[in-house]
Amino acid sequence: MQTKTVKMLIKRELTEKRQSLIWLSLLTTLILFFTFPKQLLFTTNLQDGHGFIHFLFVSIGAYLAGSSFWEFSSAAKARSYLLIPAHTLEKITAKISVYIFGWWLLFILAWLIAGTLANLAFSTIAGTFTLHSLFNSLFSIFKILLPTLPAIFLLQSLGVFASCYFKKSALFKLAVALLGLGLLIASLTLAEVSLLVKYFGLAQMSSATLLPQGLNFKLISGLANLGSIIIGVIACLLSWLRLRETEAR
Repeated sequence: MQTKTVKMLIKRELTEKRQSLIWLSLLTTLILFFTFPKQLLFTTNLQDGHGFIHFLFVSIGAYLAGSSFWEFSSAAKARSYLLIPAHTLEKITAKISVYIFGWWLLFILAWLIAGTLANLAFSTIAGTFTLHSLFNSLFSIFKILLPTLPAIFLLQSLGVFASCYFKKSALFKLAVALLGLGLLIASLTLAEVSLLVKYFGLAQMSSATLLPQGLNFKLISGLANLGSIIIGVIACLLSWLRLRETEAR
């Protein structure tokens, strides 16, 4: 794999999708700009806005990843893309760089711009502007986003795979597949619990009996994050295999 080729493919993606990315950047910055005033005037840690910021970061990130192989929606564009003289690994690396990690950088950049403008506009009007509050609000984005990175990486990786595997309506088909999988797991779990209640007297057991002593929920959270990263990497590898298979046809 050659770094120069990957850079050229990334440049191609940015050039082809520049209009969509510019509008997306402006929209994200505008939304974040109007998210700041309440937080700046009434609190210093942005706790009230975490849920919305997470939703914005995850939803748009999943949408972008689900449209990463936009060429496959057209036979002519797909043919042109597949004929690009580059290795499959270089192509998938460029896609992941733009539509997964590129979105992370874009969102942080939008946050910094929106936060700076919001601080200057609203904090100055309220008479509460200080450099400390400015830097505190700007760099809080890392504290807000870090816990969600494994989950967003998993969703984006699945989105890239769906975009590579399904030619059209990738996100919709992925959502249906995940919903079906979730219902299957929920049904199996419910059936297992019902059997335990019926035959092993689970209903009479206390919560202290069921849970291990000193259960470390941070450990469970860490394992869940590790699992998300591993599944995400597997999804990226499957995307590479799928693209390789498509090129071989």
